[in-house]
Amino acid sequence: MNNQSLKDNPRVLTLSAIILGYSLIGDYSANEQNSIGNWFMLIGQILETNSAFEQMKQTNQNNNNFSNNAIFDHRLSANEAEIQKIKEVLENLIDKINNL
Repeated sequence: MNNQSLKDNPRVLTLSAIILGYSLIGDYSANEQNSIGNWFMLIGQILETNSAFEQMKQTNQNNNNFSNNAIFDHRLSANEAEIQKIKEVLENLIDKINNL
């Protein structure tokens, strides 16, 4: 099953889980059914844990990119302020030279 079918057909996925669940009940005892159910839940937990770590890594990368951009933007702002001060000093010097 590819990722696209999971996105497009959640009802089909749910229906297949219901059919699979009922078909596994069969002639199994309550203990066997419990063991099979716990095994499937373990698979689900592994998938959930893995996806949570992947989401966390992606979020951290996005936050680091945001932080780096914010630092860069701050540096640009500081540089722009310094450039503005230099322009003002140069304008004052030009005015003084013109007044001589």
